[in-house]
Amino acid sequence: MKNRMKTKHHIFIRVTSIVAIVIIAVCSALAIQGCEKKEKEQEQTKNILVNSIAQGYISKVYRSNNFVLKSQQSLDDFIEAFEIPNLSQLKINFDTDMVIAVIESNNSSSTIDITSITEFKDKIEVRVENVHKGMTADIGSIYHIVRIHKTDKTIVFMKITSYN
Repeated sequence: MKNRMKTKHHIFIRVTSIVAIVIIAVCSALAIQGCEKKEKEQEQTKNILVNSIAQGYISKVYRSNNFVLKSQQSLDDFIEAFEIPNLSQLKINFDTDMVIAVIESNNSSSTIDITSITEFKDKIEVRVENVHKGMTADIGSIYHIVRIHKTDKTIVFMKITSYN
């Protein structure tokens, strides 16, 4: 009976060891596969040239928002709705380009900045930051408008917040 219990105990330990080895092997394989996938994604990224059209402050307060404008009419409507100064005659060739715009409620001594745009296999990532943070008491809206080459990929906005 004692030998039988020892045998069962040894079998249990062996089975447990085999199961642990299999779990470790599967997890290792998945981790390696994940790293390879991340490396491939990084290899397939490309920085997109950002052509700044306008950046500034308007005294009206608007809800913070991001815009992807793919036609002259949508650009004209945006400029009119937000009363962006000095852009009423702006013409973009929307056959080859599009416009990305960000607007945020803030004070006049702060900025909203599209700091980089990166193209991935399946999306375009727009990095948005407040490069200059002001301390004035006035509240209005800050904006940044840029032009990039036209794409049908999904545009994803990444708001980067730092507490300096």
